[in-house]
Amino acid sequence: MQDCETLAVVIPVYKGASSLPAVVEEIIALSATLGDRQLELTEIVLVHDGAVDESARVILELEQASALVRPVWLSRNFGQHAATFAGCASTTADWVATMDEDGMHDPAAMTAMVETARVEGRDLVYALSPSTPHSRWRAATSAAAKRVAERLLGVPGASRFSSFRMMDGRIARALAAYCGHGVFFDVAALWVFSSSGTVEHAFRAELREDTSGYRLHSLLTHFRRLTVTAGARPLRIAAGLGLVATLLGFAGALYVAVARLSGALVVPGWASVMVVMIGFFGLVLFVLGVMAEYLSAALGMVSGRPPYLIVGQPPRSARSSPPR
Repeated sequence: MQDCETLAVVIPVYKGASSLPAVVEEIIALSATLGDRQLELTEIVLVHDGAVDESARVILELEQASALVRPVWLSRNFGQHAATFAGCASTTADWVATMDEDGMHDPAAMTAMVETARVEGRDLVYALSPSTPHSRWRAATSAAAKRVAERLLGVPGASRFSSFRMMDGRIARALAAYCGHGVFFDVAALWVFSSSGTVEHAFRAELREDTSGYRLHSLLTHFRRLTVTAGARPLRIAAGLGLVATLLGFAGALYVAVARLSGALVVPGWASVMVVMIGFFGLVLFVLGVMAEYLSAALGMVSGRPPYLIVGQPPRSARSSPPR
């Protein structure tokens, strides 16, 4: 008989005071059926990511109610991806699942995710949904961002990215230990997981936009982080555009010079100014692109800013009443 493997569930918490109790209850209830899959739920890691509501109080109550619940307290808000890294680093199980706090993800899908990982030999499995509970504009922009990442930025499998994941625990913990500040979790996963699989997962309820912790600025920040951590391709694209602009600029400068010598341009000084601007503006962009690539590589090596900081108890800001 196959040895029973263990499972940890990681949930970053930012605005989950109202939804967390039901989510944790569902996960605990699921543990009764996991034995048939040779899987034992051993920990539910709730990462307090500088929550803006009474999530700290709820997490402490859930910890007292169940021995499976393990809180992880971050010193401040570091963002969902950093909180996910912190949660993964705090686990000990064979498998690590990550999911959102709002109750949109059905914990029952984790059984299918583990089965897919075992049958297909995957170390990483995403649960994808054919529909989205968000507004049309957010769904459209999210799909467009993933297409840009997959095709233009060279991020294979970006269309599969989802916060509902199942991973090999050993790899997840090692990844969390080595990743630096600002790294997009799924991009980092591409660095170390050899392949990924998917299972179909349907959102169970309609999510109102005012319950989401993400606004336009947050979503744009996510895309920026995805772009920056995807690699040097964006810088190479910028350098390529600079080279094209340089060639066009020299062609334009040659045209202006010929026109001035032939008498077609009679405005004093205009031709020389245009030659300088057109001829060297693209060159400047090209040089900046090359310099930015070296700077990006250097910063990635020498930066000492931590991606997250775990503290032993709720920070003082979480123990006080949230602002109204």
